[in-house]
This record gives sequence, C-alpha cells and structure tokens, in this order.
Amino acid sequence: MNRRVTISLFVLYCLALLLLHGMSWLTLRFSYLIPLLLPLALLEKDAKRFLTQWTPFYLIILAYDGLRGFADDLATRIDFMTLPTMERWLCGGILPTLWLQEWLDNPLEGWLGGLLLVSYFGHFFIPVATCYVLWRRDHEAFRLTITSITAISLLGFATFLVFPAAPPWLAAQVDAIPPVKRLIVYHLQSLTAGAGLPRLYVEMNPNPIAPFPSLHAGYPLVLWLCIKEYAPRWQWPFAFNVFLAAFSIVAFGEHYFVDVLGGWVYAILAFYPVRKWVKEKRSRQIRPRRL
Repeated sequence: MNRRVTISLFVLYCLALLLLHGMSWLTLRFSYLIPLLLPLALLEKDAKRFLTQWTPFYLIILAYDGLRGFADDLATRIDFMTLPTMERWLCGGILPTLWLQEWLDNPLEGWLGGLLLVSYFGHFFIPVATCYVLWRRDHEAFRLTITSITAISLLGFATFLVFPAAPPWLAAQVDAIPPVKRLIVYHLQSLTAGAGLPRLYVEMNPNPIAPFPSLHAGYPLVLWLCIKEYAPRWQWPFAFNVFLAAFSIVAFGEHYFVDVLGGWVYAILAFYPVRKWVKEKRSRQIRPRRL
C-alpha cells in the first residue's frame, strides 16, 4: 500500500475516534489504542505476521476491557476498609496518600501534578508503543512482553471480581478515610476549562472499584522486566517509570500503596512463568533432531 495513503488512513482513524467520542458514541478504552498501529503495520513488509501475532492479544484485551466495566455490576459489596486498614498496618499508622497530599500540597496542585499527570496517562500508551517497537526488532521479546501483559490483565480482572474495593478518593467520599483530593480531575479541569477531558478520564476507567492490584503499577514493572531481559541498555527509563508511576497514583489518591505492592507482586507472578515458557519454546525450536 502507498505510504501516503496509509498515513492518511492513520490520521483519519484518529480523527474518527475523537469524533465518535465527542458525540458520545463510544468510550475510550485501552484496547482502542491497538488498532492505531494497524496503518503503521501495513507499512511493514511483514504485515501478515503483525496480524497473526497481535490478533490473539487484541481479542483478549478487548474482552478484558469489555468485561471490566461489568465488574462493579457483578459485585455485591464494595470493601471500603480492608485496604486502608492494611495500609495503616504496613506504613506505621499513616496513609501515604494523605501524607503526600498534605506535604506536597502546592506542588501537586501545580507543576509537580502536571508532570505526574503525563506519567499517569502513559499507562494507556507506553505498553502498546513498547510492544510495537519490540515487534519490529525482536519477536521473542515481543512475545514475552505481550503475553506477560495479557497474563497480569487476566489475573487482575479475576481479583477485581472477587475483591471489589474502593480507591482512596472513593473511600473518602463515604468518610471511610479523611478527605482526599482527586488531583487528576482537578488538573484536567484546569487544563481544558471544561472541554470534556475529565469525562474522558472517567470513561477510560470504567470500573472505579478495581484498585487492587494496581495495573498502573504492574504494567511498568512487567515492561521493565522484559526490557531488562532483552535490551538491558534501555532498561533505566523503564526502571524509573516503575517508581514514577507508583508515586503518581498514590499521590493522586487513585491507589493505596498496598495496591502498588499488589501490582508488583502480580507482575512478577505473570512475568516469570511466561519467561520460562518462552525460553522452553525457544530451546525446543533450536534443539537438533535426532537422526
């Protein structure tokens, strides 16, 4: 396909996505970002391989995005107290979200909050972009990364169903914990002056009762482990993002610190079995046949 035509289709897809959202015909989801790569894939010589290797992952993530929004409907009880109780026990009686919002009040409402906002929304773009780069450069690294992300997503969804809990900002609304500022919405309102981005954010997070484990913390750790395995010289930005993402979600009141720890544990549980499977598959492929 002509490169100019492909780029034009890519731009039209982005514009159509924004238009449909503006008309409230769809809500943005993590899985909607993957088709953005299709026009880029058509520029590659191996477009068929792209479709073969991405389609299973895409279907699983699409199903995950669709089902995740129903988790709150399936839940019979929202737990407001377990997570803050664990948090106080782990952190010596304090809630890190409240401590950070009090200690860094002005920076979080100003320049620091703006920087953390960029990091927070990287959750929706960095995994897809990283997987695409890996697909172009190393198919084994791509397979490890995309399968690990799929695994942690499914583990997380299963937990959301059996343990529907409230994040700090929601627990504060029912006085389960002291008041928490929802700084993401505050910054979006400041940036857009009512242009609709706060609504966009809510729609990108269709289930507010799924804080544990935090996939916002889990995805960066999975990406770092995968990059460390196959491209160690590029690992340090990903390692930094692990802690930056964790700091942002706790400071913004979107997750407890125990949610972060849970996300890291789930990342390890997802990555290492997949890593073992990928290596065993590689060894079977290169093992010489007996005559």
